[in-house]
Amino acid sequence: RGANLSGADLSGADLSGANMALVNLKGANLTGADLTRANLTDADLTRANLSDADLTRADLSGANLEAAELTKTQMYRADLFGANLTRVRAFKVRMGLANLENADLTEAYLVGADLVGANLQRATLAWADLGPGSSRASLTADQTDKTSLTRAHVYGVLDGGDLSWANLWHANLLMTDLVGAVLIGANLGEANLDEADLRRANLMGAKPGDANLTDADLREANLNGADLRGANLTGANLTDAFRRSGVNRADITGATGLDRVKGLVD
Repeated sequence: RGANLSGADLSGADLSGANMALVNLKGANLTGADLTRANLTDADLTRANLSDADLTRADLSGANLEAAELTKTQMYRADLFGANLTRVRAFKVRMGLANLENADLTEAYLVGADLVGANLQRATLAWADLGPGSSRASLTADQTDKTSLTRAHVYGVLDGGDLSWANLWHANLLMTDLVGAVLIGANLGEANLDEADLRRANLMGAKPGDANLTDADLREANLNGADLRGANLTGANLTDAFRRSGVNRADITGATGLDRVKGLVD
């Protein structure tokens, strides 16, 4: 096992390039520390304070960061493969191009986070909060394969992103920009898409059953084979949404608010 540095005060320390694999840093104070390119694989950083620390290109694969403080932490290109980030407070954390594959971000607080280009393949963001001002996440098909955003709160911009087959059950996507997003086969059951912008989005075979699509903009969206049973479409704009697929190819059984939907034509 690694050294036991639990509770240690390492604030401002220069630990760049240090080998701290398997080290016990539970509850340690690493505020403002320089951990660039440090090896922290399988390290225990439970409840550690890493605010303003620099972990650029650090290796945190398999590390335990449960309930860690990551406010304004720099984690550009950091490797967090399989890391435990449950309940982290990561206000304005900078994770551009970071590897979060298989990472667990359940209940993570990510308001204002920068996740541009981050790899979120098979990551779990259940109950995560990506509130106002959060990441302009650049999500590509390989990055979101089997990504789970169950009950996540997302107010960021995911325009043009590929979220095919993603699990977005009960996700809060209030006012989210999803223009041109690819949501083929995505599970949007009970999701909150109130005022979401889904213009030209591809929802072919998606499952937004029982979702809240109140005032959502679905102009020119592809709804071929989409399961909209029980969805609330009050005030939604579906102009040209069925231009190619046809309304008969989307299941709107039990959907509400149809008398106030714009552009609902065969």
